[in-house]
Amino acid sequence: ARNIFIFSKGVTGQSLASFAGSYARHFSPGFLFQRGDPNPRHHASGTGQLPWWMGPLMAAGAIAFVRRSDLRDRGLLAAWLLIYPLGGALTTDQPVHATRTLLGLPALSLLAALGVLAVAAWIARQPARFLLGVAVSCMLAVAVVAEGVRFADAEFLRYPAASWWLWDYGQDEIFQTVWARRAAYDRVCLGTVNRYHEPTYRAYYLQKFPLPVKMDAHDPVCALPGTLVALDGENPVPAGVTLERVVYSPLGERIYVMFGIPRR
Repeated sequence: ARNIFIFSKGVTGQSLASFAGSYARHFSPGFLFQRGDPNPRHHASGTGQLPWWMGPLMAAGAIAFVRRSDLRDRGLLAAWLLIYPLGGALTTDQPVHATRTLLGLPALSLLAALGVLAVAAWIARQPARFLLGVAVSCMLAVAVVAEGVRFADAEFLRYPAASWWLWDYGQDEIFQTVWARRAAYDRVCLGTVNRYHEPTYRAYYLQKFPLPVKMDAHDPVCALPGTLVALDGENPVPAGVTLERVVYSPLGERIYVMFGIPRR
């Protein structure tokens, strides 16, 4: 937290300017509706944090928010919107940050809901309110369906193929093999686990596992007979070992290889 705090080296003109720029970007159309944040873990490529059809409704809601002084909880919503970017603006590792600013989603949604009420009230005052209401409702319905289809394509069809490497894809297959072949070996060495994730894997996959497990395949004991080894797929399989499993990506690439050094 100290390393990424924007004022870790003090409050200076440069740090204040960086804070202000990052803060403002969390209200930008690019972040909210077009590109989202730069971390592909946080969203599918080509999508923003919100569906684009919420933009006009949020704009109408902002106008109503400024013009109407009789709104309940007006101060709460204003404070909520002002506080929402802080989680991203106070850190330096990304210019905008989706998960640290998730707090703002309800406030932005309330602003869009206020826009719906404002548009509905305006339509009710028009002479041709029925036809106008039907037209606006149809336009909104088409926009919602079109954006839903586009998002579903990005999230469920294109995103898995583009992001499997971000989510430790294939580790489940490795641990299935580790458990299935435990009786044939004396120890396990895994060179495929990110060190940040090691506690999770030990707690979830390796609870009550009967063999010692090294998360460093370069440890000297990993070359001993009776060792089951998992490595990244670009590593060659040594001679004289038993190939236990090859794990492939959704695109058919070899990402992990497992082999055993037989007991003597």
